[in-house]
Amino acid sequence: MQKQKLYLTAEALHTFLTDGSDSLDTLIMCRSAEVELTTSDQSLYEAVGSIEDKGAINLSKLAKLLEVTKTRSYEEMFKRQRMVLTPERAEAIRAKVREGLATNARGDNPRGDNPTTDDQNNNQAGDTR
Repeated sequence: MQKQKLYLTAEALHTFLTDGSDSLDTLIMCRSAEVELTTSDQSLYEAVGSIEDKGAINLSKLAKLLEVTKTRSYEEMFKRQRMVLTPERAEAIRAKVREGLATNARGDNPRGDNPTTDDQNNNQAGDTR
């Protein structure tokens, strides 16, 4: 059986490294043999860069994330240059995370408790399009 491949977006990584998401925590911390997790250096950079309180980053989770996730070059994956994280992009990431967490609190998020979307990849954590 072929492994399911999931791309972790900046929003998913932000959520995992700070507040957490039960399903994403389980997926990463328990290292599922059925799922291959991938992200890009750009998404990791944006996730860490968009966290306002760097002290809120769980370093144990970061270490586990780096252990179980294939971090690939954004330039190789998407054939474009990496982008500088602007204040506007950082705020957009934080807004998506807040919006997703608020939706989950109401219980009406059909994607579960991982509120991420990213048009760059159809198989991403939390996206069931």
